[in-house]
Amino acid sequence: MLRFWTEHKRVTSPAYFPRYFAYAIPNGEIPDVPVANFITRLPLPTLDQAVDAFYEVAGDRTADTVSKLLTKLSHLTGQVDDPAARQLIPALARIGNTSGIDQIFLPYLVAQLTDQIAVREARADVAAQALDEAKKPLYKHYLLGAWEPSPEDIALDKELLPDAALPHLREQIIAPIRESAKQGPLYLTLPGEDALLHLRIWSWHSTPNEAQRHLEEIFGNDPAQAADFLLRVAPQLQAATLEGSVGADLQQRSDHHLYGNIAEVIPPARLTSFLRETFGGKLDSPPGDGDGEVPAEERVARRFVALFKSSGARSGGDAQPEVLDAADDKAGGAVGEPTSDVAGTGVVGVEPSPLPQAGADGAYRQGSQRGGDESERVERVRQLRDSVFRDESDGDRPLASLEEIANTYREMEAVHAGATEQERLAMRDSFGDVAQLFAFSGGDPDALDPDDGEPDPGEG
Repeated sequence: MLRFWTEHKRVTSPAYFPRYFAYAIPNGEIPDVPVANFITRLPLPTLDQAVDAFYEVAGDRTADTVSKLLTKLSHLTGQVDDPAARQLIPALARIGNTSGIDQIFLPYLVAQLTDQIAVREARADVAAQALDEAKKPLYKHYLLGAWEPSPEDIALDKELLPDAALPHLREQIIAPIRESAKQGPLYLTLPGEDALLHLRIWSWHSTPNEAQRHLEEIFGNDPAQAADFLLRVAPQLQAATLEGSVGADLQQRSDHHLYGNIAEVIPPARLTSFLRETFGGKLDSPPGDGDGEVPAEERVARRFVALFKSSGARSGGDAQPEVLDAADDKAGGAVGEPTSDVAGTGVVGVEPSPLPQAGADGAYRQGSQRGGDESERVERVRQLRDSVFRDESDGDRPLASLEEIANTYREMEAVHAGATEQERLAMRDSFGDVAQLFAFSGGDPDALDPDDGEPDPGEG
């Protein structure tokens, strides 16, 4: 209903309410006419011209102004015809490379526009072009996530793209990462956090264990590289143990979060076996013993092995190293096919942090170890979503307040935390709807998703 009001410029739309009483366009807002004219002019002779025309309507290239125009376009996707959508999608993908642009909302908009293209096969070609325009692997991941079908989409035959297109798009994301890896270990050629992120994305979208094989080949030739890998991608593991209960709790949370990220790339049991080849029994010493005299590589190795042991204890025993052989590829399924948790991680009760989901199920190999009725969690998120939207049957019931919307979103996050990957896919649209409603109502997106350095459940 909110979308209907906005598309038809009704007074009940938060985007148009002020205009009815100010009798003018509010300062800083983009007028409707130039936006409508921009849509009508598409497609232009070249993609460069389409991008330039977008910025001409925006007035400048700052992230704030561009974001306002993107929000305006999200109200008008129904007015974008098939030929215009085919050009606008890759144009927006290029525009999304601009620093400061919300690379979560933009894929959501791209997915809406993709639905305006009549033929699914043509959509696949446009999606490939859009991924070519996107620069960073994480941004590409979010775009693909917006095109990934949810269980509901599949059941209703509403998939945006043909099934055969998805493996090719995943390969498009990881091919540059694979090529970079051929030049040398990613953790040596990229900054630590970027290296781990690239490895995780490679793991999510590739044939099972491809990123793991990259690391195992390096560590097999030189086991000392395993500690160098940890030191570069997880330097905080060498830090001295924090004092006090609060400090210890924060450190434990941070360490286990990082441990989970590494587990997505290589099973901790396997990594531990390489570390033992270098350090032997030294790894059984408590992580904090002799911190000042112990080399940094040994300190991170000790801390990692201690995390591995504690995770193994929670699972009722020590996890065994996973040694790869040719059978693993056959068992793993096709490219991007969902499989179970990474074997041999020893992680029970420590959930590897998904990089969200953006509609794509995290690692395509991560499963949830939580039980429960899946339909109840998905239904609860839908109910929460519906609680802040008003339809015609509500009569004079007022729009939800910003506080109500924000509190609803946070409650949805709590349900999301206990969900399986498939459930999270099914929740994707509900999160997007509530986040968009919050923005339309004048809320600051940071009030929903503080910039804590990690993607949030509503992403995608």
